[in-house]
Order: sequence, then C-alpha cells, then structure tokens
Amino acid sequence: MDSLEGAQNRSVGRVAAMAGGAIGATIVLVVAFLFVSSFGIAQVANNARDLHWTNATIGSAGIARASVAQAVFFSFDERLGVSSEQARDAAIEEARMNLTAVEAQLATPDTPDESALLELTEDFVAAGREVADAAAEGRPDTAEEIRLETFEPAFARLATGLDEQQDDLAAAIAD
Repeated sequence: MDSLEGAQNRSVGRVAAMAGGAIGATIVLVVAFLFVSSFGIAQVANNARDLHWTNATIGSAGIARASVAQAVFFSFDERLGVSSEQARDAAIEEARMNLTAVEAQLATPDTPDESALLELTEDFVAAGREVADAAAEGRPDTAEEIRLETFEPAFARLATGLDEQQDDLAAAIAD
C-alpha cells in the first residue's frame, strides 16, 4: 500500500509541477505580449504625434503662403491708388501673424526631431518675413521678386519635405 501511495504522491507531484510550469509559462507569455503590445502602442502614438505636427505645419504654411501673396497684392494696389495704406498694412500684418503661427510650430512639444524639416520651416518663415518687410517699406516690386525667387521655392521645398514625412508616418502607423 505504501508503494501505491508513494506512486500516487509522485503522480500528483508531477501533475502539480506540470501545472505550475504551465502557469509560469503562461505568465511569461502574457508579460511578453504586454511588453510587445505596449511598445507597439508607444510607436503608433509617437508616429501619430509627429503626423499631427506635420499636418498642422502643412496647413499653417499654406495659409501663410496665401497671406504673403495677398500682402504683395495689396502693396501694389496701394501704390496704384486703388487700395488704402491701412488695407495694405492690414494684409502685411496678417501675413506676419501667419508666419509667426508657422514659426510657433517649431516650439511645440510635438515638434519632431527632424532637423531638415525644421530648417526648411525656418527658411520659409525667414523668406516670408523678407517679403513682408519689403511690402511694408513700399517696395512691392522687390517684395514680388523675393516672393517669386526665394519665398515660393522655400515653400515648395517645405511642402515636399512635409508631404514625404506625412507619407512615411502614415505608412509606419499602418504597419
């Protein structure tokens, strides 16, 4: 009888050891899954944050571009006498405010660590300010020249860089 009880105890011990091993393996798998899942979620969140910054910058740069062109337009109209100095100044002020809004994107906590995009954004804002300054000084021809030769190419480079980043981030989020 003692040998039967000993065999049963060993059998129960084996079953308990196997159950304990299965429970331990399950716990390890759950912890590993949670780690992998939280890492993936963090990556998606980071990419989504960068995508939000990219979209906001694209939008504010487009608005700034339009308002800079409007400032030049009003500068010509004021010189021709078909618009007032106040209207010209209001257009220039709006352009400056919109350029400041683009620049503010560089100071947000969501600004990505993409130095090329940051440099393109700074170049765009600086060129826009040159246009606004020339318009404010009553030099619409110079403002238009700067707009066409410096500002518009700066916008094109920025828009291309932001579009590429937008595509890359959207693909990373989808993955």
